[in-house]
Amino acid sequence: MSRLKTSRSNYEYMITKEKNLLFLLLSLSVSMECAFSQQIPFESLTMRDGLSSYYVTDITQDKSGFLWFATKHGVSRFNGSKFTLYYKDTSGEALNSNEISAIKADTIHNKVWIAHRWNGINVFDGVSETFSSYKHDKNKHNSLISNEILDICISSTGDVWMATAKGLQLYDAANDGFTHFNNTTVKGFPDDVVLTLSEGPNGEIYLGHLQHGFSIFNPFTQEIKNYKHATTGKNTLPDNTVNAIHAGPPSKVWLATNSGLSQFDWATEKFQNFRDIGDIHPTIKKRVLHVFQDKNGRVWAGTESDLCYFDIHDFEEIVAEKKDVNHMFIQDIYQGISNPTVLVVFEDAFGNIWIGSNGAAPVLLPTNPRFLTAGPSTKSPAQLTD
Repeated sequence: MSRLKTSRSNYEYMITKEKNLLFLLLSLSVSMECAFSQQIPFESLTMRDGLSSYYVTDITQDKSGFLWFATKHGVSRFNGSKFTLYYKDTSGEALNSNEISAIKADTIHNKVWIAHRWNGINVFDGVSETFSSYKHDKNKHNSLISNEILDICISSTGDVWMATAKGLQLYDAANDGFTHFNNTTVKGFPDDVVLTLSEGPNGEIYLGHLQHGFSIFNPFTQEIKNYKHATTGKNTLPDNTVNAIHAGPPSKVWLATNSGLSQFDWATEKFQNFRDIGDIHPTIKKRVLHVFQDKNGRVWAGTESDLCYFDIHDFEEIVAEKKDVNHMFIQDIYQGISNPTVLVVFEDAFGNIWIGSNGAAPVLLPTNPRFLTAGPSTKSPAQLTD
């Protein structure tokens, strides 16, 4: 592990060249009864306001209230009025690489964990504003098991779990190393390529695999249970590639798969899957890359062509095809951009919904009177704006 000091002269600045759209700020009613029922007006800001890339893979919010955007070209931190940009540079005093696969804030320890697609992990300390760097070292048994980090999960107790191309790993703070869980250390571990992970209500870790479906790992007993798609019978996982997981209501888990959205009930061990809904846009049955449930009970499913959303209370009627889902067609918002894929939906501390995609500016859906704005502000960074 190495610890690096950030240089504000190198990494904190406002971009001065105007380019394409940076943000779309969408305003809509805050009431649940009329949310998304009205026309959504929007305005745009330019690249001079600071985001490093339109390819946004993940979004998080740290203990101070800053928003962090993981992109294909470094990390952008937003304080409500300007951005701080972090890149890999020739001095080596910043990120391991610019291609970021995931970013998660540990608000308990005031750190931000940054996963690289091919180059390990960086950890940003919010107090000292320094970066720590972790990479695989074949000579250290407790180093990263792989430099290919695909997802990060911060547990409710501050434990840091990582999905990698060679299994699951847990950060060991006492020894500043990592504990590995894969098919060589855990009996029955089905697939070392873990694409995504999420914490369950009892501390269990939900895993989404590349080829072997969905697993529930018990970190206390180190036992694992796996569920795969069955070609016969109902209530089975729709596909063995699970791209994203979100623990929803008690005992329920949302799964984004290559064959649509599914809800798993671990009390009954059954899956409820979406079938084609309507004849015009049955996209929710197709490849779903991201799923998220907000605090108001709306479920968001990001696909390769649009963003589907519905109220959790309508789920049974939707599955029974008695009610349709709502669609937000991203290409209609981003004029001139062909089929942007939704990669992340994030809810900030004020209840605003942020949407990141693979080549279009992030979208903000302000669903609360208090929301972030990109513009001049006299407030402290921790306050952001009202």
